[in-house]
Formats: sequence, C-alpha cells, structure tokens
Amino acid sequence: MVLKIATWNLCLGLINKKFQVKQTLLAEQIDVCCMQETEIKDNYPVELLTFPGYTIEVESNDVKSRVGFYINDQIKFTRRKDLEGMNSNLIIIDIIQNKPVRLINIYRSFRPQDNVTPREKFKYQLGLVKNAMNLSTILVGDFNIDYNKKFDVDYVHKNLFADFDETLSNFGLAQLINFPTWSRLVENTLKSSILDHLYSTDCTQISNINSIKPTFGDHMLVSFEIKLSKNPPINCIKRDWRKYSKENLSSALSMLDWNINIENVQEYWNVFENMLIDVVDEIVPLTDFVNNVAKNTKPPKEVNNMLNVRKRYLKQFRSNPSQALKLKIGTLDKSIRLFFRSEKCKFVRKGIIPGNSKTLWRAVSIAKDINIAADVPDSLSLHGVPVQQDNLADTFANFFNDKVLGFSNETVVCDNVYNGQTKVHCDDKMFMSSQKITECVKSIKIKNSEGYDRIPQRILADGIDHLVMPLSHLFSLIYYHNEIPSQWLIAKVCPIFKKGNKNEISNYRPISNLCSTSKIFEKLILKRILEIQEESKIDLTGVEQHGFKAQKSTASAGLIIQSIIARAVDSDNFALMASIDLSAAFDLVNIELLMKRLTIIGLPKDILRLIKLWLSKRSFFVNINGKNSMVTDLKCGTIQGSILGPILYAIYVSPLFDLLKLTNFADDNFVIRWSNCMTALISNMEKDLEIMTKWLKDSGLKVNESKTELCLFHRKDCPQITIRLNQNTISSSTSMNVLGITFDSKLQWSKQVANVVKKSTKALHAIRLIRPYFSFGELRSLITSNFYSILYYNSEVWHLPTLNPVSKNHLLAASANALKLCTPNYDRTMSFETLHVLNGRANPTNLMKYKHAILLYKIYNRGEPPKDWLALNFNQVLPRRQTYFAAIKDQNFKIGSNILSNRLTTLNHKIPLQWLNLSIDTFKVKCKTLFL
Repeated sequence: MVLKIATWNLCLGLINKKFQVKQTLLAEQIDVCCMQETEIKDNYPVELLTFPGYTIEVESNDVKSRVGFYINDQIKFTRRKDLEGMNSNLIIIDIIQNKPVRLINIYRSFRPQDNVTPREKFKYQLGLVKNAMNLSTILVGDFNIDYNKKFDVDYVHKNLFADFDETLSNFGLAQLINFPTWSRLVENTLKSSILDHLYSTDCTQISNINSIKPTFGDHMLVSFEIKLSKNPPINCIKRDWRKYSKENLSSALSMLDWNINIENVQEYWNVFENMLIDVVDEIVPLTDFVNNVAKNTKPPKEVNNMLNVRKRYLKQFRSNPSQALKLKIGTLDKSIRLFFRSEKCKFVRKGIIPGNSKTLWRAVSIAKDINIAADVPDSLSLHGVPVQQDNLADTFANFFNDKVLGFSNETVVCDNVYNGQTKVHCDDKMFMSSQKITECVKSIKIKNSEGYDRIPQRILADGIDHLVMPLSHLFSLIYYHNEIPSQWLIAKVCPIFKKGNKNEISNYRPISNLCSTSKIFEKLILKRILEIQEESKIDLTGVEQHGFKAQKSTASAGLIIQSIIARAVDSDNFALMASIDLSAAFDLVNIELLMKRLTIIGLPKDILRLIKLWLSKRSFFVNINGKNSMVTDLKCGTIQGSILGPILYAIYVSPLFDLLKLTNFADDNFVIRWSNCMTALISNMEKDLEIMTKWLKDSGLKVNESKTELCLFHRKDCPQITIRLNQNTISSSTSMNVLGITFDSKLQWSKQVANVVKKSTKALHAIRLIRPYFSFGELRSLITSNFYSILYYNSEVWHLPTLNPVSKNHLLAASANALKLCTPNYDRTMSFETLHVLNGRANPTNLMKYKHAILLYKIYNRGEPPKDWLALNFNQVLPRRQTYFAAIKDQNFKIGSNILSNRLTTLNHKIPLQWLNLSIDTFKVKCKTLFL
C-alpha cells in the first residue's frame, strides 16, 4: 500500500480557502495533508471545515490553531495529544497500517503567543519533537528558516538551525527537500527559499517527492509517498558466484587444449570464446535470483537439522506443553536467528564499495528487507508518454541514439579548423607481447560484469596464466592482419539514472559494458601511447588537461584554478571565470577528424590503423532487466566507458590549448581572465569565448552557449555583470561549481562547506540505518570510507587555515556527529574533541595540516602548481642552521590566504626538511604520525 502525503502552508487561513484545498486534495489524490497557517480561532466550529471523504484534525490551542491535518477516511490513525503540548503549533498522528508511521506537523511562528521569543518557542517545539521521536518518524512543516542558508555565516536565523541540530542530531534526520518551496516577486526580482522542511528517521520509506504551485499563496504544495507494504519480488537470471574460486577456474582451464591452429582472426576468436564460455557456465552457472538471493539457497546442514528439531519440538509442545520444551525451543530459536542474522550481516557488508554512495544505499535496502530495485522501474514514460514494459529496451535504445543523432545533425565539421601540430616522431613497433598482455590484464579493474561476449573480467584476470598463450596468438593475428572480432564492436548499454523523476526515460544516461577481452586490446594501445609520450617527454593531451592522467585529478585542476584567481584578486584585479557547456562531448567526436589529429600529432601508423579499426562499424544494444533491444549502429564518438575513449577525446580537443589559455578536466572547460579594468576584462572574455566556441563548433562538438556559467571574483562585493556570447547574454553569479567544488566570489568557501556537510549528512543517514550490522571498529572504517570521503572531498583546495570560525565549527560538528555512531557509551556531555580522541580520528584542523603537508611534498618534488613552486623558492626561510620547513606569507589582502604557498606557512617549524627527500609513501607515514 502507498500513501500520498502533502505538506502545505495555506498562507493566512483555511476558512476562506476550504474549497480550493478540497479541490487540490481530490485532484492530487492526497491521503494525508499536513497544513500550516490554518488560522482557526478557538471558538470556530471545526466541523464546518470537513468535507466528504476526509477527517480534519487541528492542534490544541486556546487562541488560534495554526497547524492541522486532513486525513482520508480510509486511513487508520491515532491522534497523539499526549505528545503535543498546548499552544505548541504542533500536531502528531500515528498512521496505523501494515507499517506504523508517526507524522509530526510543525509551524514555526515569527510572532509566537504566550509572550516568548521566537527562539524560545522553537526550542520548546523541538523538545516536544525530541520526546515524540521513534524509529519511523516523519517531521514536516513550515519552519520559516531557509534551508539553503543553513550554513551561511551571516544568516540571521543560523542559531535556529544550531538549536535544531543540537536537539535532534542523535536521530539522524535527513532533510529531503532540495528545491525552492517558497517564492515571491520583490522589487521585480523573484526571491525563493526552502522554508518547508521534510525530515525522516528513515528516508527509504519516502519516495516521489514533488511539488505543485497552488492557485493561492507563496508556498508550493510538497507531496511525497510512503510505502506501507513490500514491493513484489524481483526475479532475474544472473551468474552465481558463491562457489567460485580461482583454483576451480585454474583446474577447469588446465583440462583444455588452448593450441588453436587457426589463422583467421574471427574464426580464432569464435573457437576461443566458445571454449572459455563453456568453462564460465560450468563454474559460474546462470541461476534464478529473487531480490538478489538465489532461489536454491539453502541453510547449512547443521542449521537445517536445528530447523527440523524445532519443528518437531513445536509439534510436541502443541499437544503436551511443558517448560522444558519451551526452553529447548527458545534455545533453538536463538541459535537459528543468530545464524540468519550473521548471514544477513555478510550480505549487507558484501557490496559496499568505499566512496560509493550507491552501494551504501544498496546495503540499506538489504538491511531493511526492501526489494533491491532493478536497474530501472517497471513504470516508465518518455516525455510524459507511458512506455510498455516489453518496449522499454528498444525505447531506451532509440532515445539514446536519437539524442546523439539530433546533436550530430546540428553540428558541422569545418574544413579549415585548426588541428594542432606535430609533437612526436615514432615508428611502428609490435607491442602486444605476452608480458604486456599479462600486465594489462592485471592492471584492469576486476569486475564480475560482462559484455556482449559473456566473459567476466574476473575470469581473464584469475585465469591469465593459462590464457596468456592463446591471447598472445590472438593479438598477434589482430596486429598483423588488421582485423578484430566483430563481437568486440558491440557494446552492451545499461541505462543509469542521473537525477529528477526516476520514471522519466530522459533522466537516464547510457553506460557501456564492453567485451572483457576487447578491454585488453584497448589497454595495450593506451600503454603504447603513454610509452611514446614518456619517451618523447611530452604531454600529448596538453598540460592544461587534468582528466584521466596519473598524478592529475579534479583536485589538481581545482588548485590551479584557485591559484590563478587568488593571485589575480590579491593584486586587486577583477577575475572572471567562464565554464562552457558541451552536450554529449564524447559521443560527438568526429572519427575522421580524430584520425586526422592523431596523424598530425605524430602517432605511428600501427596505432592509427588499430584505433580506426576499433572505432569503425560499432553498434550497441540496451539491456534492461535481462531484456535486450535491437542492435543499433553508431556513427561517431569515442565510446563512453571505454579505456581508450578518455585519452582520444583529450587529444581531440588538445589543439585548443594552442589557441587559448584555459584549464580542463575531460570535457569541463574553464576560462579565467583578469584585469583591473572591468570594461577590458569583459571585452577580453567575450573575444576568447568567441574563439573557443567557434573552434569547438568547427570540430563538430555541440556547444550550449546559453548554459555558459560566469562568476566574477573580487575581494569586495561586486554588482552583477553580463557578457555577450554570440546571440546569448550571460550574467555572472556569485558562485560556480567547479568539478564538485563551489567557488564563491570572494573565495571564502562557506558555500563549499555547506555543500559537503549536506552531502555527507545523507551518507551518514544511510550508515545510521545499517549501524546494527557493524561493530564499533567496523563502523569507524565505514565512516572513514563513505562519510569522510564526502565531507573532505578535495579539501586541499578549500579547507584553508583561515577558514571562517563558523565554517570550521560546521566541519567539526559534522565530523563529530559521525563519530557518535561508533563511540561506545556515548553521552551528550562528550565534547567534539573528546569524540575525535576516543575514536583515534584527526580533527578537521589536523587533517588540514596533513593534507597541506602532502601538497608541500608535491611542490618540492614535482614543481606543481608551477607558480607556487616559484613563490615557495622566494618565500622559504633558509638560515644556516634551519632544519625545519619555514616560509613567510606574501599577500596584499586577505584573499591571498588562498595562494597555496601562503597557506603552507601553517606548517612552519613542523616538517623536518630531510623528510622532503624521502619517498612519498614514507613521507605520508611520518606526517600521519605527526598530525593524525
């Protein structure tokens, strides 16, 4: 059973709006409506506000009721006046269905009755909420505090959020509304906020959060659904890896003769593939699974015996009850429950991948016996039109293909586009040796998933000792015959949900599962390209490209961008950053133009012909819940999810770096310009963006000029500016998301702190739900890998020593809240610092020093970022007897603390200079001892 619940601020009263409310509830099929600002005076006859099919409940108030419920007559519920308090602007009901749910509706008033301050009244309300909390509580209402501003340093109501966290932090509540719920036109400017809140102790029970604009008022009606019964079981067929072992595989492979005397590539592969699939089907058989549990799963013999004995005892007890039998049955019950709980614990833990929030929530589904959802829901629509289940795979395939074709038809490759210059000179070289094949197999991430060839990557990795000989012969044939098996050119595509409505096909993106052996082919080519690059001591993709490279990351790109902006602003300049949006960049790479640029750059002919072979005559099919679409041809692109795709795309766009100075991470492009003259700055940015967008378009890529983002940086507040980009007007914002890091216009980083705290809190909510399945020590490890990885994402960029005190406190509080879960005998009197000490966890300040120590090592030994390396050479203090690192700051204004070489002064007299000559691993160990 599914209940649809809504929360709605009626904006100054229900009495005159009863008809509109009734129409809305009926039209939207709302089962329970939580209302705020009902404004019903004490002596008003409430029965006049009822209507057929619904019951009304209002708060107990001797002046004016401000909150209430409309409840469908089909819903069983209990009013909990014993938990509400008088004149509290709060009302509570327990919904009594298959699964009881407590619903708390609250309104925070600006002008409370009873002659108390708004903060005192809110604390009183929070106390009532705290006493009413249980394991299945939903808290909704209009708090009249903007959740978007929760972490703003200067927000007038930040103390109310602090009170909320202090009172209710132990319950793991997660705010589930992430869109504006209130809007009003003020002085011709549309203002919006998240004033309406929705919290739950268990967000897995809530789904389909939506909003509609009613006919009156400034508040949206926010609706959501709760499931009170389990989903039907999900059946699928997949490989059963429970009894798989490397030894069994090795034994099976050793029984076969791998001397395949065939010289035709396709025929050789067909024989090899059939032999290997027979082995795979034997040792990892296809099995029917229900909710990810094999149908033929049986308990061990000893547990099965206990079940049979218990069954016999129960039969005896029914005919002749006795205390002795009762004790025996109880003992058996305990042992049986203990076994199944331990099995469930293994299942909960099994699939959790460090840093992967999706696997974390998957573990929550297992722990709470929620049917693990299939890749996509059963009910889907495309642009609002429902799609039949049998047509899902074909509809997805057509949507993905039409989207790329639509973009492709809007683009034209220009004959005279600049295509780069020669960077290397290299001859052909057979690079597919047995040794290189073995290295490639062992370097590829081992997975159990399989592509069109049905061969899991794990089979190749575990069986390489037996398979290296036939694979060597196969790759030799491929190299000299210039042919690859046709199966390798077919991609198995699975839709992956992005964001928005999960039932809308347009909210999914494709991810390719390629043939496992073809990945070795790709890896061999990639290793050869990197080898050529190393031998020539040149970066083929450009030093400005930070994606898909060793020792490069979103953090390195963020540090470069931060360094450029901070130095410009510290010199009292205006700095302007623009980000150009590309649609389906990897999928729109023109293969003919790519081959031309690869030729110009100087790659050898053997690499060129193999890459062209790899990219030609490709096709794909979509797989959804075991059903496949028709196979569709691909006309362009570098293959999403492939090993070669990233470097090929990076080389494709690398000529742009000869024309302009910019910083890239894959297809994210950032242009930064600065000047002390605003007019000149705008003019320069417009010219450079025009050059950039023209080159990208001439290269056949789809540029969305209207989605260009712009941010103006300065040490003081600046008015909004606009630039012209072709036919579009782009306005500047006060912040910009750069590779997951929020850069604000003054580089103060409070918005970034707010974002990471919000995101990590959601992960902590998931960890809290699976907490019973882990020991305290295991929880610490889980929190480190799946909470702190989010909280401190790329913190070497934004976690400054000079971060404002409020943001520092937010980080410390968030860090400590996680540690409460894994602290035995925790009590509320423990300080944040005590929690860190008890759990052996570094506090945020010490962690910041450790990360800066690693940055210091990289500057010293790699010279990156270059400008900081130069600055450190000038600013480092090196008297005759100096044995510890020390430097002086070189800044004009406070924003200069963003300059990395200035920040490193926080390490003064802490790092022995001789440590900087050690290996990076040894240096990390010593710094961990020092700081962590």
